[in-house]
Amino acid sequence: MFGYVTLYRKGLADAEMDRYQAYYCGLCRTLGRRYGRTGQLALSYDMAFVAILLTALYDTPTAFSEGRCVPHPLKKRPRADNELLDYAADMTAANIRTFKTCAYYLPLAGIVASLVVFLLTVKIDENMHAHIVEQLEGRLASEEADKQ
Repeated sequence: MFGYVTLYRKGLADAEMDRYQAYYCGLCRTLGRRYGRTGQLALSYDMAFVAILLTALYDTPTAFSEGRCVPHPLKKRPRADNELLDYAADMTAANIRTFKTCAYYLPLAGIVASLVVFLLTVKIDENMHAHIVEQLEGRLASEEADKQ
């Protein structure tokens, strides 16, 4: 669904496109099996590419089959299954964890730290506020007198 490494479909024969689709659908199925529907939302072209690349590098035996799924209930789609799809799915899950950490938890920690610093360092009451207002009014009056 998303990713930097996208497929150039015009340059592939039908058999090669089916092979790519098998790895893509196999990764989606693996994500669903290991991490549920929310894991499938993290499906990316990049991790499908990683799965294909690693399978080619390590010459891993791959089982190919066909089946239906929720996004494609009418037509059977090719599927691949091997241990490197599990590895690619785990890498995707690690990226989800990293994203959540960077997008949610680190800013939350920064907000909490800022609140603590603010509460510990800023001490202002009615008398201090009145004193600050007097100082600012005095400066403003002296600047206006200097202009005239």
